[in-house]
Amino acid sequence: MAPSGRGLWPLALREDLRRAIAAEGVRKIEIWTARYGVAAADWPVEPVDPFFNVNTPDDAAQAQAIAARLEARRPDFQPSKDA
Repeated sequence: MAPSGRGLWPLALREDLRRAIAAEGVRKIEIWTARYGVAAADWPVEPVDPFFNVNTPDDAAQAQAIAARLEARRPDFQPSKDA
């Protein structure tokens, strides 16, 4: 399993996750995912970590720098207006 609960979870499981946390007191992702099974996958972290997490202003600045770097490499890239 990916560290710290990093992973791709089907949205159909969101209510079960909410119930596990709120009603059952589950606090370890490994306990919750054991109900469904997991598969490990390696994700390349270059040119950018697909699981880059933004929690602080410094993280946001780093994310903006990553986006600028990627845009420079692909001038035809148009970010989503919904983002």
